[in-house]
Amino acid sequence: MKILIPAHSGFCPGVKTAETEILKARVRAGDTPIYVYGELIHNKRYIRHLEEQDIRTARDKNDIPAGAAAVIRTHGLDRNEEAELRGRFEVVDLTCVKVKKLQELIGKYAGDGYYTVIAGKKEHPEVRGLISYAGECTVIEDVSEIAVFTDGIRDREDISRILIVSQTTSPEELFRCVAETIRANLPESFAVEAVNSICRVTTLREERSLELQKRADITFVIGDEKSS
Repeated sequence: MKILIPAHSGFCPGVKTAETEILKARVRAGDTPIYVYGELIHNKRYIRHLEEQDIRTARDKNDIPAGAAAVIRTHGLDRNEEAELRGRFEVVDLTCVKVKKLQELIGKYAGDGYYTVIAGKKEHPEVRGLISYAGECTVIEDVSEIAVFTDGIRDREDISRILIVSQTTSPEELFRCVAETIRANLPESFAVEAVNSICRVTTLREERSLELQKRADITFVIGDEKSS
């Protein structure tokens, strides 16, 4: 039996960086407890590994004890929650650099009056964080939702500029469909900016997996059910 593994499988560069940095933080902290606010990554086995290193996961920020170090997960945080954490704890920020840049991009466009559209999962922690950097915002998770959005926004006189971005781990096809359909369905009076914010590793992994699938008799996807 031959086993084929696509290129770019496994942890992405952002997660690898977080893995290195959180272990460095554990050494620097000494006897100080370390709590990650939310799962550092969506991988139960890895979360158990962190617990073995005395790095705990807090589901609620109020579960982090006074005097502990608080870690911001790779997906980033709601900007208000981040400000609260920084006011209460020593913070280790492990937000993926691509997510951080996307937060800044959305904030910049929101400051210029753009309505934000995010292609991605509504309840994903990265997306919840991104929303906090926008002014008005809509998250589109499925192509069936695009028409509902354009029908609702077409006649709003207070909106003329729209920024379209993607969750960094969302499928490329969803982003393209959202961007192309919104542009096609709105009048030319709307200024629509589409910025492909999908992590390149995510796209390459998807492409290589589809290529190998053509040569395989059966395909297994190994990962956490919450992982994108």
